[in-house]
Amino acid sequence: MKEKTFIIKSVHTAVHTKFTIVMSKPNYSIPKIYIPKDLNGKPTAAPGKQWHIYYYFRNPNTDKMQKFMHKENINLYKTVKERKEYGTQLCNSYHELLKFGFDPFTRNGLPLHDFEDEKTFSVIEAIDNVIKQQLTSWKKSTATNMVFRMKGFKDWCKEVRIDKTDITEINKKHIIAYLKTLNHLSNTSIDNYRRAISAVFGVMSGEGVIPVNIAKEIPKIKSKPQKNIPFTSKDIENIKKWFSVNDPLMLDFIKFVFYGFLRPIEVVRLEIQFMDLENNIYRVETKRDKFKTKTLEPQLKEIITRLQKTSNAKNGYIFTDKNVISEWHFDEKQRYDHFNRRFRKVKTALGFGKLHGMHSLRHSAVLDQYNYFKKEKFNEVEIIQKMLPITGHKTEDSLRAYLRDIDSNLPKGYARNFSIDL
Repeated sequence: MKEKTFIIKSVHTAVHTKFTIVMSKPNYSIPKIYIPKDLNGKPTAAPGKQWHIYYYFRNPNTDKMQKFMHKENINLYKTVKERKEYGTQLCNSYHELLKFGFDPFTRNGLPLHDFEDEKTFSVIEAIDNVIKQQLTSWKKSTATNMVFRMKGFKDWCKEVRIDKTDITEINKKHIIAYLKTLNHLSNTSIDNYRRAISAVFGVMSGEGVIPVNIAKEIPKIKSKPQKNIPFTSKDIENIKKWFSVNDPLMLDFIKFVFYGFLRPIEVVRLEIQFMDLENNIYRVETKRDKFKTKTLEPQLKEIITRLQKTSNAKNGYIFTDKNVISEWHFDEKQRYDHFNRRFRKVKTALGFGKLHGMHSLRHSAVLDQYNYFKKEKFNEVEIIQKMLPITGHKTEDSLRAYLRDIDSNLPKGYARNFSIDL
């Protein structure tokens, strides 16, 4: 506590008045909501993303501010908006309790001594704790990626002998030093390591293991990702002919990319038990949705009906290495790589370069739909509204950005506009 003593002399008397003001330290901070973010930095209520409210209260033994967290069923709410509203009410309630003398260091008037907050972790322990905790909530592909990237960081920590250092002593310079050792990789790959480390440190920060997510402060590494370009109608005709002769199942596979507007990795996930032929719908995990319901177009229904005749399986993947519907006990990336290798054969045979891939078929399909609506004289706003449910984009802006990326709105010939003859 700080004290300040004042002496006041009266104008009319010789009496001096002495008084002391005692400046006490605040015992608590105002409660706030911890809001987890996705990889794009936006608030998320996705599975595994745990919200809580927190505040700091002065520890009577150490005289230091100590963090306290409360969930109070906030994670039962399904949307970001609901969690924010409930969290705000929780914060207000705990603030009132603190103002009226609530002390988290006591229970029924008795001091508490068994605080987890006082436990410290080494760098390796803290990282391993997060991975173990999050494995059940991460998708399998995400879990594999995170374990792989964090192993690289842990190995580097051991190499420079900071693996047993208290996690709270790790700072931004350590992480930047590690990222610099990855200069043999592309900027995109290095940034993926940065994002993985930030995700793990974000969990630590949210649980009070570290005060702040130091990795979050490291700026994104700029890169220009090389995107696939659409195939022309002539290209697609040639691809169809080649697969019809050399690999008919791959022709079925790419039809789901084209007619279903699916990413190749999403086609790999297709399972027979989620095909509803009676109602012409199917369900699949997409980039944005855990289970997205999509229309089973006639071209795709014909494929499923035909494949069912070659297999009695009630469960299993539509596309497998056995070319029939069956179980396939490989992870998602291995299954994707299998079909990617098969697609590369047509690229080699027809002379396509690295700018063309299976994603190019999805771009071609979107471009084809866009041009159809354009020929039907719909304006740009109408086209976007009609295409949103077809392509599966969440917002009009994201669809517009996608269309720009695949050069959907190239200008018409403008040669006649020139007044200068070069």
